[in-house]
Parts: sequence; structure tokens; C-alpha cells
Amino acid sequence: MSKVNAGWQPTVQIIAPATSSVNKGVITLSFKVNGLTADQYEPFWAVGNDQWNRMSTVNGMGTTDIDITNWNWNAEGTYVVSFIALKKENWQPIIQKKTITINRQTTSAPIIVSAPIIPTQLAVVPANEPTPSTNASADRLIASRATLFIDPESDAQVKAKAWVQSHPENSNGMNKLISQPLANWYGGWNQDVYSDVNRYVTNAANAGQVPVLVAYNIPHRDCGSYSAGGVRDQQAYASWISKVANGIGNRDAIVLLEPDALAAMDCLSKEAQAERIDMLRSSVATLKTLGGAKVYLDAGHPEWQSTDVMAARLKLAGLNEADGFSLNVSNFTSTEKNIAYGAELSRKTNNAHFVVDTSRNGNGSALNFEWCNPTGVKTGVNPTLSTGQNLVDAYLWVKAPGGSDGTCGAQQLGTAAPPAGEWWPQYALTILR
Repeated sequence: MSKVNAGWQPTVQIIAPATSSVNKGVITLSFKVNGLTADQYEPFWAVGNDQWNRMSTVNGMGTTDIDITNWNWNAEGTYVVSFIALKKENWQPIIQKKTITINRQTTSAPIIVSAPIIPTQLAVVPANEPTPSTNASADRLIASRATLFIDPESDAQVKAKAWVQSHPENSNGMNKLISQPLANWYGGWNQDVYSDVNRYVTNAANAGQVPVLVAYNIPHRDCGSYSAGGVRDQQAYASWISKVANGIGNRDAIVLLEPDALAAMDCLSKEAQAERIDMLRSSVATLKTLGGAKVYLDAGHPEWQSTDVMAARLKLAGLNEADGFSLNVSNFTSTEKNIAYGAELSRKTNNAHFVVDTSRNGNGSALNFEWCNPTGVKTGVNPTLSTGQNLVDAYLWVKAPGGSDGTCGAQQLGTAAPPAGEWWPQYALTILR
């Protein structure tokens, strides 16, 4: 694959339609990218900010034919069509928009509102048409005044209780941890993930509460860093996700899908990136099949990728079928910054909702943006489904305070950090104080 010419900023050049006024029927959309060859980008089109639709590459241009006969939900007959080139080297989107006016014959007959007929596998939701909420589950849970599940069997809860018994002199912070709902993480360490998920969700259902699960087992996880791992390949991952979904069944649950998988995928080859996108998109569909799971695709945090990049990746990974996206998992960025970033990202993803991990963001970003067991951090907003923010479905403690980021960072109360994922009581005390 040839490299991009140095110093040249690629631009999208719209080829068709040549005019902004078109007649009903089948029209051609076509564009090319000045500065990139056809093998350096993937072509897409969308109506407004909605679902992206893949185009064919013909003679070096992105091209597709669409039937606009029933595009009549907009009384003005005006639609903003986006032509999108997704750069393969870094998944950065290059977007050019064009306003198209569809000519209609005047008629006294009632207008039948219908979605456009699209000859692609992905449906388009018109930007100006009210759409069914993709957060019906969130609305139902909040409306029923549901509470998040406090699992007495979770690793952090069990170890915190043992610490209180053996260290009554500094039990205040630990008692706070014991009283809060925490997310349960699932990965290669679960020998029988179906049974483990089923038991956890059953206990939550019996308590009348909503469990929070984190699926964390995608191939090439964490780019081989401190949280490296994951199943061996795409087929194994599909099987594993199916077991997670079956363990949840049709019962209420919140699932955060693969923290960092989208935000950190720059470390992968373009083939592996495409494979990861396919895995996530298929996983969303699998988790939603039985109707109980409320699924949030992870979108990193505000100090990582731009909202343009994350919007592009989320759309390709099946956000339109999910319930929203998650932010700040295992990170420290303030709640205020996450809400601002999430709102901007929401505007670029058809008003998607989101959840925020507030387990360690009470002091905001760590010094020099240190990410591995930094000092000076504390817990943020307590976990809740009642956030007071229209777009924010929940504040969650996804990373248990005291959970290690890896064998790195400063010592805490004279002890060094254990491997990633292990609970570290001395670190928990510094955060909970």
C-alpha cells in the first residue's frame, strides 16, 4: 500500500450527483479522495449524522446507487448527505457534506412516510425523523427506580470485608467500598463463563437489582501491555460472547463491551482492525438477541481520541444496535469533562446515550496524565442510575477502587503494585480516603 504524500491534506471530491437538485428514483452517489489512492481508504455515505453505509470502489472512486423515491419525511425535500472516506492507516474520517433537494410532484394525496430503500446491508435512519429510543432498557430501569447490584461475592467486596475484620483501625474507607455496587469483569480467568455470568445475574435478579458486567476477552487485548490477553481468534471470541449472552438471558443487565478495544486499536494492522470491528459488531448483535442486556460499546476517555475518530469507530462497530457507549473505564478524567466529551460524541452518533466510570475520577486527571496506579486520585460520584443528565444513563464504579493497573506506578503505603486486575488494599485505602 502506497504512503500518503507528505504535506498533503486529503480532501473528498464529490463526483455525483453533480447538482443539488435531483428527481425521484435511483440516483448515483460517487466521490474520490484527492491525496489518497483507492487502497488507502474505505468509502461510506450517510444521511446527516446517521448510520454509515459502505460503498463499492469502482475505478478508484466510492460509488453506490440508491433509490430516493420514498425520501419524503422531510417536508422541505432537503437532505444533507455525507460522503465519508475512512483512512485505513489510522481510521480517521474525511467527510464532505452536500445538501440535496429532491423534486416532488404536487399531490393532494397523503404523503406516506417511509425509510429510504437502500441496496446495502446497513439501514439508514433519516436525521430529521423521530426514531425509537435505543435506550428503552435504560428508560425502563430508571423509571422503575432500579438500583445497581451490590455483589457480596465480588473479589473486592470479599477482600474489603476481610480487611475490615483484620484492620478495624482504618475500616472507614473500606466500609464505603463495601456499601457501593461494583462492576464484575469477565475474561479468560473464568473457567466456565456461562455459569459465572448466570450465577451473578441470577443473584442480582433475586435481589431486585441491576448487575453491571464488563466483557474483556477480545483477541490482542491491551496491545500486549499490562492487561494483555484475550481469546485466540475471532471464532473463539464469538463463542465466548455467546456464552456471556446466554448467561444473562432475558434478565436486566448492563454490559460494557471491551474497554479500550476501539480507542486503542491503532496498534493493530489494518486487517486486525477490520477484524476487531467485525467482532464488536457481531458481539453487540449477540448480546442484544435475548433482550435482557443493555450494551455499551467502550469509547475510551476525553483525553485519548477525538470525537470524530471515536464516532467513526463506534458506528462501524454497531453502535446503532447498542444502547450507547461507555467512557472513562479505569481512567481518571473528571465527570464534567466526560459529560462534555460524551455530549459532543453523542451529537455525532445520532444522540447516543452513555455511561461514565467515576470510580477514580474525584480529583480529575492524574499528574502528567499518569495512567498506571497514580497517586493523588480519589473516588468520584457514587454509582447510580439517576444521573440528572439526559444523555448519561449511569455513573458506575467499573474499576473497583484499589484494582491494580499493573505492576507499575508508585508504591502505596509501602507496598508495590500487584499484576493488573488484582485488588490492592493499600491502594484502595489511599483512593477511598
